[in-house]
Amino acid sequence: DALFRQGDAGGAVERYTRALEEDEGLFQVWSNRAACHLSLEDYPACVEDCTRALNLVDPAQARGSRLCLRILVRRGTAHCWAGDFARGREDLKRALLLDVHNKQLRDDLGMLVTTTGAAGSLQEFMEGKLPDPRNSAMAALQAAGVQQ
Repeated sequence: DALFRQGDAGGAVERYTRALEEDEGLFQVWSNRAACHLSLEDYPACVEDCTRALNLVDPAQARGSRLCLRILVRRGTAHCWAGDFARGREDLKRALLLDVHNKQLRDDLGMLVTTTGAAGSLQEFMEGKLPDPRNSAMAALQAAGVQQ
């Protein structure tokens, strides 16, 4: 973590990779390495690590939901920067379902959407039917590939 905070994302990737060679079940390490890949603009690697992390998180725990939200936003961001707006939109919709009242998240996603050229606004980007929130955030996590 310290290497990444110091701006050495490449060095952090190497350390996280070594940790994963010891134990592939560390979802936080997958998530942290994904953040490094995102900062290095290695979007396919970011998507892959986010997917691995999502498959390891226990969404039944409150902490798991917060982590899933962060990972979904990270993976959606990588998809958008890579130009895969459809997949990015799906991840970002799922993230919003996990925290529907988070104004900061909406503002950040609006900036992402306009910066990447995905759409003129978050509302325009999110057009289309969201999954019914009454079915709970668990359904969104399952649709994102989170295994229970």
